[in-house]
Order: sequence, then structure tokens, then C-alpha cells
Amino acid sequence: MNKLILILLVLFPLIGGFFVLNNYIYQQKQGVADYRDATYVIAGVPVTLKDGYAERAAAAGSTGSPQADSASKIITRYFGNEAKGDLDGDMIPDIAFLITQEGGGSGTFFYLVGAIQTPAGTYNGTHAAIIGDRIAPQTTEYRGFSGLPGGYVIVNYAERAAGEPMTAQPSVGKSIWLKLDSATMQFGEIVQNFEGESAYETTCKESEEYLVIERGRASVGSDIMIKHKVDGETPPCRFAVSAGDIDLSSESPTYVLGIEGHYLLLDSGTAPPPRGLAVYDIEQKKEIYSDMYNRPIEIGRGEVTYWQPFGTEKDLNEQNCPEYASWKAEGLGGGLERHVSLDLATQTLTQLNEIRCSARQ
Repeated sequence: MNKLILILLVLFPLIGGFFVLNNYIYQQKQGVADYRDATYVIAGVPVTLKDGYAERAAAAGSTGSPQADSASKIITRYFGNEAKGDLDGDMIPDIAFLITQEGGGSGTFFYLVGAIQTPAGTYNGTHAAIIGDRIAPQTTEYRGFSGLPGGYVIVNYAERAAGEPMTAQPSVGKSIWLKLDSATMQFGEIVQNFEGESAYETTCKESEEYLVIERGRASVGSDIMIKHKVDGETPPCRFAVSAGDIDLSSESPTYVLGIEGHYLLLDSGTAPPPRGLAVYDIEQKKEIYSDMYNRPIEIGRGEVTYWQPFGTEKDLNEQNCPEYASWKAEGLGGGLERHVSLDLATQTLTQLNEIRCSARQ
């Protein structure tokens, strides 16, 4: 009997932990109804807000005083300055806004985060992008890309002049342009207006060996260039072709989706999704795979996961696409899509046993 009690005492915490973990994973996948209750990753640490507020104990050593550390808290708050728009390119409106974090020191740090809306109307949080310490936020704007799903966020704020103490009032206007990478849920800065270069937005993505530089054009598509890192050093995020660089610029409406190792993922098209997907092998300097795809698309761990169109509109019915009748009444079409995963090294496509229907323009 004593052995049975001992076994039960060991098993109950494990079983309880299993259900707690599964419930956490389920909530993370499904999202939350209110974006002020979502989880955001700040400096690598997941922070779950409750009605726009969260607090936790400060890490030991963060204030420089063991006595202060024992009583200090890291406080995260919803600040506001919301901007609404399609951040991840799935044609569903999302919300970008500012949060603050203070404690464990004297600063009040401002971050931009995104609440990504799912088809079910729930929200998942992104990684936070640092804006500054004790700045004076002004406005936050959303702007779309011409001919491409998704867009970017501009955060306007005031900061102190160079050399001024932190006690001085922010007086110098500044703007930072940020674009969400839907594969990593991280914001990257859009670099603008280098002297002697095009004024169109320039963004960069990198892997361990390569830096991919994408520059917008006045027409559709982007100029795309690949630089090889030398001794692990990342070159400047500037569109300036040098010897040994790979220039993929063309007149076609092509955009960068992401990079995984030596594989570059490209989007093409001028219409709403589904759009063209291509995989370019940087080592072989050639395209090795192409398909049609719809978002969300995930890139990582040597594979890319996306929704692949199949069949024709005649295959739709009330069972596999109950929304089709309402779409048709609004002048839209529809199509079936299956969830697939592509192994980039072997170009092997695996079906993930999920099928959905989506609207078509």
C-alpha cells in the first residue's frame, strides 16, 4: 500500500504538469480573444499580459544591489499608439502598438509589438522591437507595400540630442520603419535613404553565411542581392553590388520571403494570394523548386511550411467550403488548399493532412 501511495505521489504532479503544458501549447496555437492578454517576447523572455499589464521579479544582479533585486519587479504595460494593418501578409488585419517595460533599473523602455490576428479572430503576439529608453512617442503608422500582401510600421517619436543627459526632455524628432518577418515573428528595421542610393526602402535578412539585401522599386517587385559573409562578419545593409555578389534583380515582380541556410525563398506575383513560391539555391546559383502558395508560411529547421492550392473551383461544396456561397454573393471566388511541408535539402513535399478553403479575387 505504501508503494502504491508513493507511485501516486510521483505520478499526480507529472500528469498535472502534462495537462498544464498541453493547455499552454493549445492556447499559444489558438491565440487569445484580447490582444492585451497575449504573450509577447521581450529581449528573449516571454511576457504574458493580463488586461495590458504584467509583472515579475527582477533577475538577480539586474539592479546592481542584492537587496534591491529581492524587492524589485519588472513591470510591462500596454502604452497604446495603435496602428492597424496586415503585418504578416495573410490579408487579415493585425494591430501594432507600443508597450513599456521598467524596473530593475532607472529606465522606461518602449517597444513595438504586433498582435497577429488569426482567421478565428484571436491574436498571437510577436517579438518586441526596442524603440528607446525614456523617449517621447508621437504617432505610429501602418503602410502597405504596393503589389505585395503585408506592410510595415513607422514609429515616430522624439529623443534627446547627442550628448544630452537622460534627464533632458526629448526634443529631436525621429522615425523608425519596421517590417515583420512572419516566419520568425520578429520585426526588422527598414533602412532608408543612403547617400547615393535609391530612396526606396531597403531591408536585409541573413543566415549564418549570407546576407540578402532587398530594395524596393517604384514599380512592382524588388531588387535583390546576396552577399557572402567573410569571416562571419555581416556586411552593411546597403544595396551596393561588389565582386562576388549575386544580383537577382530583374523586371519580374519578385520579393524576398526569407532565407534558411543557403536557400533563398522568393515570392512572385502582382495579385492577391495564391502567389508564386520559388526556392533559390545560393550555392548552386539556380532555382531548384517552384510552386503556388498561400499564407501563413513558416520557414525554419531546414523546411518551409505553407498552404498549397489544388483542384478547381468546381470542387467546392457546402461540406468542404461552407463560406463559398457568401463569397460568391460578394463577387469573390474560392479555392481549396492543403497544408504542406517542403524539405529544402531534398525538395521532398509532405502533406500535413489539413485542408482548408480560402477566398479568391
